[in-house]
Order: sequence, then C-alpha cells, then structure tokens
Amino acid sequence: MSIEIKQLSWNDIKEVFYDKYSSQFVQDEKEEEFFRLVQDSMIVAQYETKFTELSRFTSHVIVNDYKNVKRFLKGLRKEIRAKISTTLLQSYA
Repeated sequence: MSIEIKQLSWNDIKEVFYDKYSSQFVQDEKEEEFFRLVQDSMIVAQYETKFTELSRFTSHVIVNDYKNVKRFLKGLRKEIRAKISTTLLQSYA
C-alpha cells in the first residue's frame, strides 16, 4: 500500500495556521489594515516590513506578484512612487 504525500506551499501552511488560530474578525481587520496602509512618515524599510507583515492576511486577494508590486507602489509616498518605474520592478522580492 502506497501513501501519497502532498507537499504544501508556505502559503498553504500559513493559511491553515491562521484559519485555525485566528478569528475571522481579526483576519478581516488585518486585511482592511493592509489595504489602508500607506507609507506616510515611515521610512521605506518600515513600510516594507509592515506591508509584508499584513500581506499574509491577503493571500486570497493578492494572488500574484504583479498585484503585490502594484499594491506596494500604491502605498508609497507620491514623490518616491514617481521616481520608481514599474517596469523596473519585475517582482515584489
């Protein structure tokens, strides 16, 4: 008898973990916080850290790297965003 083992991606593992240990209300609040996130007075590194932290609650919405880059750029201060060409950013990483 052979047992098939399915490999889970990191996103699958995170989703199972958050489903089990985080209420839907908290997940919804974090998702909303993600979509309201803007750089404001943060330096880019702080904004990126907060963006990454909150993005784990949006894997069902931000389903590809292009959308992740687009959302990240949208939250940057206008003067920084204006200097970055989206064609230079092939991936969020």
